[in-house]
Amino acid sequence: MKQKRMACFCLLAAALLMAGCAGPTIYGGLTDQRSEQAQSMYRDGLAHVGNQDHRAAIEVMKKAVMIEPALAEAYLGLSRSCFAVGDYDMAFYYHVKYAELEAYREQVYLEKIDYFKVN
Repeated sequence: MKQKRMACFCLLAAALLMAGCAGPTIYGGLTDQRSEQAQSMYRDGLAHVGNQDHRAAIEVMKKAVMIEPALAEAYLGLSRSCFAVGDYDMAFYYHVKYAELEAYREQVYLEKIDYFKVN
């Protein structure tokens, strides 16, 4: 009985891990078209932040936003890392860029909803 439970747990864990590696995320029939390379670099930057190496995180995330300027999360990460190293002007700049991209994303989302209400 115990071995059967363990086997079921292992199969469930494997299925969940495989689902996480399934490819691009789909949102309501749309795929995330942002650069995979930029997203990977952003995740590498987060790893540097986790190791408290904010200067390396800044360099990696700068490369990510050069590849994909619409990667808002990277601007937020840059803002936090710049703040951590004491570069407050750049922290403010990157936070404003993040806020602009988020405001644009919200505007597009609301226009999409209004379009579907009218049609």
